[in-house]
Amino acid sequence: MGGLVVIDFIDMADNQHQKEVEKRLVESTKYDRARIQFTEISKFGLMEMSRQRLRPSLEESTGYKCPRCHGNGMIRDLRSLSLSIMRQIEQIALTHRSGELQAEVPNDIAAFLLNEKRDSLVYLEQDSGTRITILPHSHMESPDYQLHYNPEGFAPSSYERINDSEEEQTNERGYDVNWQTADNKRPKQQPTRKLRTDVDNVENTAPQKTVHKQEKIQTKQAQASTAQPQAVAWLSNLFAPTPQAQTAEAISSQEVAQAIEDIVNNGGQSLGSFGQVDMSAKV
Repeated sequence: MGGLVVIDFIDMADNQHQKEVEKRLVESTKYDRARIQFTEISKFGLMEMSRQRLRPSLEESTGYKCPRCHGNGMIRDLRSLSLSIMRQIEQIALTHRSGELQAEVPNDIAAFLLNEKRDSLVYLEQDSGTRITILPHSHMESPDYQLHYNPEGFAPSSYERINDSEEEQTNERGYDVNWQTADNKRPKQQPTRKLRTDVDNVENTAPQKTVHKQEKIQTKQAQASTAQPQAVAWLSNLFAPTPQAQTAEAISSQEVAQAIEDIVNNGGQSLGSFGQVDMSAKV
């Protein structure tokens, strides 16, 4: 606790008792690290005491100010705030007398200005030559409002500016996309990241590896299927008797000459050293 403290001793009329109370308070606070000052009890029975603040209070360290009332504890009602905004609009419009004045207000304030103060706004526009636009903001709460003056006066439609202001506020709150806006105003989807070349190579070689594995399995199965008959044939050749050479029957010279004569008469031609006869050729 720190600051200025006022203690009421209004029922203490005896001066001797007052002196004793002052002395006892000074003695009880002499071991306090903070600097403390006392005043004498006044004729109204009030005693003032000031104490140095060493650290923030418990309320300040565990809380924060209300964003609506800013720590005051009260806010202005609908009519009072609307009239205050109306006076500021009138002051800006009569000062510049050109361009456009844009007022972003909560929905209830906008309803009050557009209905209850419609005649005043129309008269103010005609008198000052300033275009006055009231933009109801669904995410805004009283007593918050914003006034923007555009000296050029060339601005998009009011409903488009409402969407833009809501989108800006959603971005300030940490959201990237406001799904109430149009599709063409939404940010484009980021392109998907390409995989690294190593990953691409692995994915491309994966089906090739599977094909090679299947081919190896098929060859192993074929070798296993042919291994048994090959072993049986080898064992049969091992124990089978060796074939004996057979001599051809003896041929006489007359038979040889007769065969040559028949070949020549039939129109065959010799192929020389190959020892074969082409019977298809005819003279």
